[in-house]
Amino acid sequence: MKPFRSPLFWALCSLAALGAALFAKTQFHQAFPILDQPLTMDRVAATAEARRLASLQGWSPAEAKDATQFWHNADLTTFIELEAGGKPNLHQLLGQGRITPYRWQVRLYRPKDAAETLVEFSPDGRFLGFREKLPETQTAPELAQEAARSLAETKAAALGQTLQGYTLVEAKSNRVVSGRLDWSFTYERAEPLLGAGRDQIGLVV
Repeated sequence: MKPFRSPLFWALCSLAALGAALFAKTQFHQAFPILDQPLTMDRVAATAEARRLASLQGWSPAEAKDATQFWHNADLTTFIELEAGGKPNLHQLLGQGRITPYRWQVRLYRPKDAAETLVEFSPDGRFLGFREKLPETQTAPELAQEAARSLAETKAAALGQTLQGYTLVEAKSNRVVSGRLDWSFTYERAEPLLGAGRDQIGLVV
């Protein structure tokens, strides 16, 4: 008897296919947690919103070109998978919106210009933050530490970044070649589901 004509053969194939389908249904999101993130912002929308914010806030450079990518913080997800509860915990953190390892990054730049800005959004379009890089030759008014911190926190709040539950753990200054004094502030909160990891926010002014 030819095996491909055997009812038993096709019955076994059907059972195997059913088992594979059930396994995929229950495990697919665990294996690919990005599928739990609502991707409601596309590349065009991310670029347009970054340009709108840059124009509104006066982020450099003017008349910028743009480059947009969907970025994955592999260091964060790998740490959680290996050191902080594995894929089930990663799935929980993503589902609760407590981490955002997948995000849109929009780089605003001009060729041969040291000034540039990187703007970030969550997959569902929430503004996550920005990093503006200024030439070291550019000058700016000098601020004392407390004045710089107050300005940084005020600007963060205006952009929707809350520091509730975070504690300032580090304040550093850096004087660049133009004499400009830059301040950076690091805020931290314990996140039980990150194990030994910490949730941090950085502000620079």
